[in-house]
Amino acid sequence: MVSTTRPQRVRDRTRAALMSAAIDVLSDNAAASMGEIATAAGVARSTLNRYFPDRAALTEGIEAFVEAEYEEAVRDARTAEGSGLAAYLRIVDEMIERLDTLGWWMRAAADDDFDDLDCEADRGIIAVIERGHQDGTVDTQFTPSFMVGATWSLLTAAYYDVRHGKRSRAETRDLCRRGLTKLAASPTAEVATERPGKRRRNDPADG
Repeated sequence: MVSTTRPQRVRDRTRAALMSAAIDVLSDNAAASMGEIATAAGVARSTLNRYFPDRAALTEGIEAFVEAEYEEAVRDARTAEGSGLAAYLRIVDEMIERLDTLGWWMRAAADDDFDDLDCEADRGIIAVIERGHQDGTVDTQFTPSFMVGATWSLLTAAYYDVRHGKRSRAETRDLCRRGLTKLAASPTAEVATERPGKRRRNDPADG
């Protein structure tokens, strides 16, 4: 029996490449044509049309793609492990890794309703903040909904710094993580100061 796994993976990669190119092009020029997006993706216009027959389908596809990336970031953060603060900072790291994609939402961050936190990923962040409140690692003066909004606000600043070349990508990402660490951490919590992936052993933030 011939496996269909490889062709499906190729289609998935092509779709992801189209989404990434569309986000990049439309972030600079919201009026860019389908042809310009196809050129940026390195494919023929007909290829783009096979996946997205019109602009509405493309926009819908982008929204679904970005939401999936957000949810993947929270899942990949291993939120059940360690303290609430450690889990939250892993979510931040995963979101920073997806900064270019999540930037699609960040462009309109000022218009987002952070009181309507009903998607799976939002609930994941809220859960780790609540756990951090309970285990004493996250500052209790900040509500979970405030922390979700603050997270997106600082990530938005990081996105525009990178997008407009104000700082290097590495420097901007480090500043963003440092700011969110200072904001979230309880005054009594100890957190590592190393870059992501360089935490010292037996870091108290990991509980």
